[in-house]
Amino acid sequence: MKRMGEKVMKKTVVLLILTMIVQLFSGVTPVVAVEISDLVAGPESVPLLAVTLSPGETAGTTAATVTGVVHGSLIVNVTEGEMAKPQMGDTAPTAGDNLFADYESGAAITTGVAVGNYLQIYDVDMAEGARIVAFYQAELTGAEIKEADGQGEPAADTGDESAKDIEEESKKEDTEEDSEEDMEE
Repeated sequence: MKRMGEKVMKKTVVLLILTMIVQLFSGVTPVVAVEISDLVAGPESVPLLAVTLSPGETAGTTAATVTGVVHGSLIVNVTEGEMAKPQMGDTAPTAGDNLFADYESGAAITTGVAVGNYLQIYDVDMAEGARIVAFYQAELTGAEIKEADGQGEPAADTGDESAKDIEEESKKEDTEEDSEEDMEE
């Protein structure tokens, strides 16, 4: 009988181990699959570039100075409408009427510049197949576009009023001289 009890005991242990293995694969696997699927991230937007816009040096231009870190080369595009924010891994645009590559921070942007148009700047990692690593977009305003020549040049802002005073005095003197010439005739 002892042998019979040992056989039953061995069979019970084997059956118990098999039952545990079956439960492990059938009961735990769906839970693990659900937890793993929760870890799959959706598309992630690229980080924003830190950029300061200012009027360009010539009429009808603007300039963009990237104040943050640039990881690759810069591509600039000017469009009539707002563009969707790119996702990590997206490739940079390669065509457009107002698109130009290898933009240098602070240089004049001349094409497509108009109030209400949108300026996009892409920081592109060329080593990774022209993938976008950062992005900037803004609607252009009149304050960011150099006014056309002939509309008057503002005096250089030196932080004090002396430059403005000198300019005003010069205009007054010119006006007085013109008046005196008219009287002499």
